[in-house]
Amino acid sequence: MTGDAAAGQGDAVVVTHPAHPFRGRRLRVRAVRGHGPAEVLVCAGPDGAPMTVLRSWTDRAAPPAAECAAGGGRAARRPLPYDEGGRPFRVSEAALRSLRSSVEETVGRLAGIEAPAGRPSPCA
Repeated sequence: MTGDAAAGQGDAVVVTHPAHPFRGRRLRVRAVRGHGPAEVLVCAGPDGAPMTVLRSWTDRAAPPAAECAAGGGRAARRPLPYDEGGRPFRVSEAALRSLRSSVEETVGRLAGIEAPAGRPSPCA
């Protein structure tokens, strides 16, 4: 199988992610869970115990969509997002700050934590 072929039960994959402790090791696939970018391979670890690894961290990672287009595998340049008038879409710094503040407030509420007023953002 080639590097872009799907990994299935019984196949072997090689861990390619540089931060993974089993980088460079071949693992036997026991099952496949999920689909798309979240696809997880249930593999037999070096000691035989089951372990999971993201497909994207193996030699069976799906190629980026831009490289799948006809073009000899070269990555196509991604077009800029445009507004209704055909102009490149731009966001001001003030709008980004407002968005960040809203996201922090929402995350804090969801976590049950209110950030103290006047305290600098941990994201800064």
